[in-house]
Amino acid sequence: ATEMIHPQTTSFLNEMLSAPSATPTRVEAVQVEGETAGRTLGEVDPFGRTGLTVFALCRAGSGEFLCNPPDDARLAAGDRLLVVGDRAAVDRLAALVGRRE
Repeated sequence: ATEMIHPQTTSFLNEMLSAPSATPTRVEAVQVEGETAGRTLGEVDPFGRTGLTVFALCRAGSGEFLCNPPDDARLAAGDRLLVVGDRAAVDRLAALVGRRE
C-alpha cells in the first residue's frame, strides 16, 4: 500500500539500500543506555560526532515514534535512535550512546 501512495520514496529506499558501493548505506536502530539517558539529542549530536542522520526516535515503553526528532528531545534509557549511514558510523554511535539492535 505504501508503494502505491509514495512510489518515489519506496524506489529511493530500495535503490539506496541495495546499490553496491564502497560504504553501503544502512538503516539501523541504536538503543540508548547508560549516561546518555537524560541528555538531549542535541547534546549527543549524532550527526556532528558520527555523520549519521537520526530520522526517528522510538520511545521506550510506549513505542511512540518521533519522526525527525528535534535537538531538544530528551533521551531515556531504552529509547531507540533510527539512523541512516554506514556500518562504521553506526558502530561509533553505538559506542557513544548504548548498543546496536
